[in-house]
Amino acid sequence: MIIVEFVKKIIKNEKSYLLAPLIFFIITISFSFVLYNNVHYIYEIGFIEQAEWNTLNGNFFSSVSNGGNHFARHNSPILFIFLPIYYLFENITIFIILTNLLIAISAVPIYLFAKEYLKSKKAGIVFMISYLLFPSFYYSNLRSFHPIMLSVSFLAFALYFLYKKNVKFFLISIILAMLTNETVSFIVFMIGIYTLIKYDKKLGLILMIIGITWFQLSTTVIMPHFSTETKYPFIKELYGHLGTDFKEIITTIITKPGYALSYGSLEGKIIYFRSLFQHTFFISLLAPEVLIIGIPVIIQNIFSASGYKYDILAHYSYPLIPLIMYATIIGIKRIRKLFKKNILNNILILVLITSLLSNITFGIIPLVKENCYLFDGVYSKNECPITGDIIGQTPKENFPSIKEAVSMIPQGASVMAQNHIYYLVSDRKATYLFELFHNCNYADYFIFDSKGNIAPVKNPDIYIKETTNRMGYKITYQKGSIYLLKNTNFKESCFTLQD
Repeated sequence: MIIVEFVKKIIKNEKSYLLAPLIFFIITISFSFVLYNNVHYIYEIGFIEQAEWNTLNGNFFSSVSNGGNHFARHNSPILFIFLPIYYLFENITIFIILTNLLIAISAVPIYLFAKEYLKSKKAGIVFMISYLLFPSFYYSNLRSFHPIMLSVSFLAFALYFLYKKNVKFFLISIILAMLTNETVSFIVFMIGIYTLIKYDKKLGLILMIIGITWFQLSTTVIMPHFSTETKYPFIKELYGHLGTDFKEIITTIITKPGYALSYGSLEGKIIYFRSLFQHTFFISLLAPEVLIIGIPVIIQNIFSASGYKYDILAHYSYPLIPLIMYATIIGIKRIRKLFKKNILNNILILVLITSLLSNITFGIIPLVKENCYLFDGVYSKNECPITGDIIGQTPKENFPSIKEAVSMIPQGASVMAQNHIYYLVSDRKATYLFELFHNCNYADYFIFDSKGNIAPVKNPDIYIKETTNRMGYKITYQKGSIYLLKNTNFKESCFTLQD
């Protein structure tokens, strides 16, 4: 097998383990640029770019389509670090590049822990590769950006520094992880419990206090300050079926576990669990004390009303990945103690094979399906099975027209755009997401792809007539299904449209 031969070759050279992260970085960035140039980024990365752009231009993290301000939706102070970098390059791809660079670098502590804990350089190489093959790293980080993605890197380092009892760098890593998203506070709390029991009671207690305090501060002070809502926004959006506050949600999960678990797709949740743990042949289950750290993330995901939360490709599972890797390494050591014969090589081959199969099944194949219009001959135009929620059925031939229309929009103008076009026009004060503002004439310009995702609109022809007859837009460019409309009605308003 090619990958096995690759492992054998790099083991011979002490520093050759760096090849794996380098290859991962080159592959992910190369594919990401293909997606960028072919109108295949997801709109959420545009939310972040607009928040950064606005901050640099005097409007603190303003993002009109993302709750009005990024901090109204998530507490992610890590974004301050991106400000000088975005200032220098002013390019949306910088978020993708830095995310994948950090993921690649975070394979190093995985390598070091496996090498030292199992006393085998070969184990270090195998686990580095297994980590970089995790299916989640072949989707969101290629075409979108969420600050919580960065937590996977910081948590990987934190767990290694905890093992080495390097308190200084452990705390730095923990704090950086916590700054990516308010929900990482739960992971910090659980690491505190783990630390209290296994390493240092005082340090563990401090982490528990920090975790709870940061989440409380985030959800009751910082986020409400930037929002019109007083409650944590995701309680209603994702867990409203379980209750109206944290207490009710937890009570429902405990008293009605069958209802809570069966809400949504039970089959999808089973697949989610299987895909998480079969990546390393379920060996991580032999170190439950490590996996328990991730319980808050698992609870958030499987009890959510959104099926995307329990999709292994989504960014929500990123904090679990280093935990699964560390638990597997610990689990292997426990297996070795049960056998007199050294079976490490056999286990490593098994992990390598299952990781590769996991990557192909849950990573590469969905990636190709999701972007099937980029792979001529793989799927016919009517067989793209997943892309409807992102780019609709717009053909590749439309991509140059989309870019041409975008180039005609003045830099200072506000724009309304669909999911797949949003990131191309997010470097400005206001970009209105079509899904949220399709019936409003707030934007100076409106770029519309009638073959793209037009939800919640059903009939694109009727909709175009409505925008020109009632909303005050005038068509200034049209090529095929691509329209660019200019607002001639400067009285901002929202309309009830025919369907």
